[in-house]
Amino acid sequence: MNWKTTLTLVLGACLAMAAPAGAITIDYVPVGDPGNASEWSGYLPGPNVGGVSYEYSIGETEVTVDQYTEFLNAKAGAADPMGLYDASMPITKAGAVYTATDGNKPIANVNWGDAARFANWVNNGGGGGDMETGAYALGGAMSDPVLEAISRSGGATVFLPSEDEWYKAAYYDGGLAVYYNFATGSDTAATAEAPAGGSNSANYNNVLGHAVDVGSYTSTTSPYGAFDMMGNVQEWTDTIIDVYGSDYTIHAGGAYDDSSFGSSANAGRTGSTDRTSQGAQYGFRLATTASGGGGGGGGGGGSVVPEPSTLALLGVAMLGMMGLIRRRRNG
Repeated sequence: MNWKTTLTLVLGACLAMAAPAGAITIDYVPVGDPGNASEWSGYLPGPNVGGVSYEYSIGETEVTVDQYTEFLNAKAGAADPMGLYDASMPITKAGAVYTATDGNKPIANVNWGDAARFANWVNNGGGGGDMETGAYALGGAMSDPVLEAISRSGGATVFLPSEDEWYKAAYYDGGLAVYYNFATGSDTAATAEAPAGGSNSANYNNVLGHAVDVGSYTSTTSPYGAFDMMGNVQEWTDTIIDVYGSDYTIHAGGAYDDSSFGSSANAGRTGSTDRTSQGAQYGFRLATTASGGGGGGGGGGGSVVPEPSTLALLGVAMLGMMGLIRRRRNG
């Protein structure tokens, strides 16, 4: 083996080590003004919602097909015993390999259990991290009423937002201490139009008939800077309410086929189903109380940095390579 071959092998091994195995990046936006007042939800007989006493961050976008595909490749395997994959997703399956075909769309056709397992996985660092514990103690649960008995675990850092957390991030302006009726920083319904649109545009009222890439409405965000909190897909929360004696979980924000009322704060709790429901309208985003960079367990956005760093690994590889070259020259 000559020194050129040695260089190629060493650098190849270095790059393989530097690649963060199973790492996933989630970008968040901070939600400030802890201790804000709540407001009436618009749902009779109440309650008031939106008040959150602590600082947290919410996903800048809905979880994407690409991100969910990373999850499938890490955790589903060929057998997919927890039913994480659905053939209606824009993802192909070949044995244990899952490939996104429309990666920047919001993932849909997920039930609450799927979303909770994804949240657990991110909470536990992605990669080989556990999906049954973390934010939610799932213990293999796949059906109601077992799923409906599960609430957020103490100490969770990444999770599905509660009704209050989602509502505040969507409708509340901390700088002005006011709530808007739409998650576009406005009391006027957004224009239903194709992206990119203007400063108050959204994908709803079946203007397109399907979800669009996350963040496509580049000039329209919630007051805290999150995209697509009006329209595109409805988003699972982890809040359960009683509807005529049955436990239902709220999914918020309206979807591409909802009306302006269905996508408004005034719609209150009209979007709720049992936790096994799924369809083309149901997706989710994450929230976090962690501080620092984004990724597996972080808030605030940013890229996952592999440990040890790529630069350090390159340095180690180069030192090793030089040692090999010296030995060959002296041999």
